[in-house]
Amino acid sequence: MVFAYALFKTATDGMILHRRLRELGVKDDICPTPRHLADSCGISLRFDAIAAGAVREEAGRLGIPIELVVQRP
Repeated sequence: MVFAYALFKTATDGMILHRRLRELGVKDDICPTPRHLADSCGISLRFDAIAAGAVREEAGRLGIPIELVVQRP
């Protein structure tokens, strides 16, 4: 499986998006931001890369700026 990460400026933004994705049935995991990806707030959401479009769209609806990174195996 290819994973994608949503990176945030604040942990609060990450938690808001996480709750909303769960409400929509999008499976994600809260995890520490891998240091080789960014020096962001410290948390990120990891999910199946197939869901990247839905994650980007929902973040936009909520007004949460994110950076999406797809991590290839």
